[in-house]
Amino acid sequence: MFNHYIDGLITETNKLGTTIAYADDIAIIIDKKIHVKETINIIMKWCERNQMCINKLKSGIMKVKQKSYKKKKVIFIEGVPEVIQYKFLGVELTNSLRLRPHIDMIKDKLEKFMKLGS
Repeated sequence: MFNHYIDGLITETNKLGTTIAYADDIAIIIDKKIHVKETINIIMKWCERNQMCINKLKSGIMKVKQKSYKKKKVIFIEGVPEVIQYKFLGVELTNSLRLRPHIDMIKDKLEKFMKLGS
């Protein structure tokens, strides 16, 4: 139902990238750095028109690289932080698309669960 509601937003953001949406989780893959601010502005204007708001601090911009890198300071683009790791649809992704953090998270949850069952 929510996907139908945001169909107009997806149509607009798809002009600059590829949008993946499921319920209220949305990822937009953009291959040109110059389109990042423009895409954020499209999203903010759509939200304003539809009386919705986004928590920019729970959002993130992640540059995907072949090698992982660590940032020394957080950079904000239009109020949205650039991150090196992001959780989308419950999966922890890194900027190098490694799944190790996600596997570690599942392992930690299983260990806690197993301790509760003993």
